[in-house]
Amino acid sequence: MGSKLSNLEVGSPLSLRISANGKNMRLDALLEKHMGENSIIISLQVDTDKKLNFGNVKTDMEYYPDGNVPVIWYDVQIMSYESNYLLQVGGDGARHNRRNNFRVGVSMPAKLNTMFPNCPRQVTIRDVSVSGFSISDRKHELPFVVGNTISVSWEDLGHELNLTGRLIRIENRPDVTIFGFEICNICKDLSSYINTKQRKNRGSNTK
Repeated sequence: MGSKLSNLEVGSPLSLRISANGKNMRLDALLEKHMGENSIIISLQVDTDKKLNFGNVKTDMEYYPDGNVPVIWYDVQIMSYESNYLLQVGGDGARHNRRNNFRVGVSMPAKLNTMFPNCPRQVTIRDVSVSGFSISDRKHELPFVVGNTISVSWEDLGHELNLTGRLIRIENRPDVTIFGFEICNICKDLSSYINTKQRKNRGSNTK
């Protein structure tokens, strides 16, 4: 069963995935007002007064209910409306479980780039897929909350990985906290790294 746009609460944070000519970007937005069953008014969380044109791009919208599996509406239409934007969807949203993407174990240290003061500058990458990665925190010292954005980088098997991620999941265990991130940038080495890492892991398991 799909998720209805009309069930979202005013003030809900939204994420717009925009693609055109092989390039991708992401914009944060807020639901300001319902205009009908399949239409809402949104405000963009961008530092500009210039009106954006969504006419020549493909835009999907995601909503994260309490940090759980996101709901996605594909091919939404966005147009200028007074000081904000009118967003229209063609039907119900669908649950978008990125964890179905194949993940490889990494368990390697990575450099952390974040705006948080007094935050460790090195973290442990637990695993990675083409759409996301996770960090394990055994000291329970990372202050992240759902919605935070960080960047991590590491080198492994001849690949240089530089990933920017948006936190969508926090899993608290007695011995470790796991932070799950959705990848927000393009990393040319990522697919090759995952394939190489997979082959190496399989080779290790057969010895």
